[in-house]
Amino acid sequence: MFNKNLFVLITGIFLLIAINIFYINSSISQNQNIRDNVILEEVQSVSAFFKSFRKTYQDIFVEQHIKLTEENIQFLPVRTSNKLSQNLSDFLNAKIILRTVSDKPRNKINQANEKEISVMKEFLDKPEKEYILNHNNYIYKYYEPLYITKNCLKCHGSKEEAPKIIKENYKEAYNYELGDLRGIISFEIDKHSLMSVLEKENQVSIFYITANIIILTTIIAFLYYKMYRNNQKNEKVLTLKNNYLERKYIEFSQFLEAVGQSEILSKTDSKGIITYVNDKFSEISGYSKEELIGQSHNVLRHPDVDDKVYKLMWSTITHKKVYRGILKNKRKDGTSYHVDCTIVPILNENSEIKEYIAMRHYVEDMMNHTSMLLDILKSSKNLVLMLVKLDRYEELEEFYTKNITDIIENKFMSKSLAFLPPNSGFRRTFMLGNGEFAFIQEVKSEDKDFLEKLQSTIAEFQENVKKTKFIVEGYKYDPEVIVSYVIGSENLYEDAKLGLKYLVKNRLSLVEAKDFLNQSRKASQKNIDVINMIKEALENKKVVSYLQPIINNRTNKIDKYESLVRIIDNKNNVIVPFTFLEVSKKGGYYDLITRVVIDNVFNFLNTMDEKISINFSYLDIANNETLEYFYEKLENCKKCKNLIVELLEDERVKDFKGLEDFIFKVKSSGVQIAIDDFGEGYSNFSRLLRFHPDIIKIDGSLIKNINQNAHNRNVVETIVAFARKEKIKTVAEFVHSKEVLDVVNEIGIDFSQGFYLGEPRAV
Repeated sequence: MFNKNLFVLITGIFLLIAINIFYINSSISQNQNIRDNVILEEVQSVSAFFKSFRKTYQDIFVEQHIKLTEENIQFLPVRTSNKLSQNLSDFLNAKIILRTVSDKPRNKINQANEKEISVMKEFLDKPEKEYILNHNNYIYKYYEPLYITKNCLKCHGSKEEAPKIIKENYKEAYNYELGDLRGIISFEIDKHSLMSVLEKENQVSIFYITANIIILTTIIAFLYYKMYRNNQKNEKVLTLKNNYLERKYIEFSQFLEAVGQSEILSKTDSKGIITYVNDKFSEISGYSKEELIGQSHNVLRHPDVDDKVYKLMWSTITHKKVYRGILKNKRKDGTSYHVDCTIVPILNENSEIKEYIAMRHYVEDMMNHTSMLLDILKSSKNLVLMLVKLDRYEELEEFYTKNITDIIENKFMSKSLAFLPPNSGFRRTFMLGNGEFAFIQEVKSEDKDFLEKLQSTIAEFQENVKKTKFIVEGYKYDPEVIVSYVIGSENLYEDAKLGLKYLVKNRLSLVEAKDFLNQSRKASQKNIDVINMIKEALENKKVVSYLQPIINNRTNKIDKYESLVRIIDNKNNVIVPFTFLEVSKKGGYYDLITRVVIDNVFNFLNTMDEKISINFSYLDIANNETLEYFYEKLENCKKCKNLIVELLEDERVKDFKGLEDFIFKVKSSGVQIAIDDFGEGYSNFSRLLRFHPDIIKIDGSLIKNINQNAHNRNVVETIVAFARKEKIKTVAEFVHSKEVLDVVNEIGIDFSQGFYLGEPRAV
């Protein structure tokens, strides 16, 4: 086949050689002035030939799509330019020295010298210049710029897009853009000898030019032959691929036919208009094929589904991506159903969307219940979610084997709807694992009647569960449930889950968990603010200790003080422990606060004569670092006998031996032990005897209304009588009025403490 590009290329080469011969012969007979012009033209012609030579190879490789290999890379300019330059210089006995140079060469031989770099800068400053010609009495110096062309970008553009063989051989000269200065062609010509040399070498030059033409022609013929053979191979490959695609198309058509027997199938055009539905589609939707074809899929759209779901779906498929999701659809009769939907864009030969194929199937029997519930909640609105958990399920897991707990869950699942009253509105149960179950229904209205009916439904549900007994492998299990429900919230599932946590923590059975997620986020933010306040207080030494007096009821004088921690915030507000102490435990700052309190108390002991009490919790005693810090302070204190350690009883105390060792050690140093808040929580007399305290501080909840509550008075009198027999001193806390103080004195309590007698104050 005649190749026009190849013909033009060969003709151009012959023309360039002929022009060179003409100028070489004519320049010999010209005078010096003409010679200068001729030299300029000659140099430009050689330069043009040289650049044409470079471009020829580039065009062959780029336009003919010849793959670069280790063999043919030798024909690229980076390899051939030096050889051609060397040949030309040798032909002319070094009277003309041609170099292609750059400030970023891939071949070190092509590194520009200082003069050539300055010339490159001049071309950069004056891009309109086509060449620079300098000369003196002996030498012409000619420079011409080499700019990056479109074909150059194949190897000098982005490194990531360069041919593999180029990236493997060269690490430099990438990231050029079209029109950037790559380098220059540099000529140095002997002014006096050039013409005579050219005359002598004229015939030799013609010979070498002819030889170069033959070589070039041979190379071009070889490359053209390779290209021809590659085209033949490509035609065979394309034929094989076409046959393969035809087979796959037939297989795909057969696959669609098979899928159409079991799946819900439809096709739409690029605008979303239905063009095909299968029998399954008609069966599930309640519409005939005639009613559906030509309609938009909006005919199936359920009003509960948020517009955002459809916007996301349409955005996905119009960007030629596959959409997958759970959708709630509406049948012709108005009832709803859920499908797992996959929509695939089909493209034409121009990569434009031709149509969409949608495949759907029921999800009830094919999905994890939790995933299905979440997808339904996401695609629907105006729902009631009722989360149910088997009460004390964690204890159930500890007591029974997993096999038994699984059976219990399955039994509850099978009976769950029967526990609900008729017409409850709940139609199915989701088993979520870990003893949790979910029920949902649509909210028709949120009026008083609906709410009352819902609450009545839940109450009856819980009562029916209580009446049930499960017999599993000989074990009898009496189920009870806790219920967290939410109506029409944006965060139904999250709110309801937090509601379950709330019920477990507070040992309750029912809660409406409305807005629990937002409340949790606000609480988290509040905790963060408190942590920041604690950090700032510790850094600025704003963690302080206030002292509250404890009065001797016989002398009515201050006998001792209790040290109470406070924080002074950045607005000089005094913050009480209730605000920050629990948060400090969660945030890891509790131990640091304790150390500050220890420092403050020992400073008080060194400067005061009265006794000072410090509060110690089980956390303090269980922390070895805190304990060692306290012991070190204790060893260096000269007034240990004025120190009282108040211990707060705690259900978390497991290591009674460690607690007894602590009490023994501090009492050996002369420190007194007081039991704080006795009579409330986890206090008991047997534990009291075990600790051998010097003082009992009677809890404020028993004291604050002792003048009005006979029961509290009886309890306090019992504690005081026991303490007297064991020779333990007593302190009444929360004495807030004269009436309370009078009763305290009547009972015979040794000491009193409270706001009536003195508030905590800074020292």
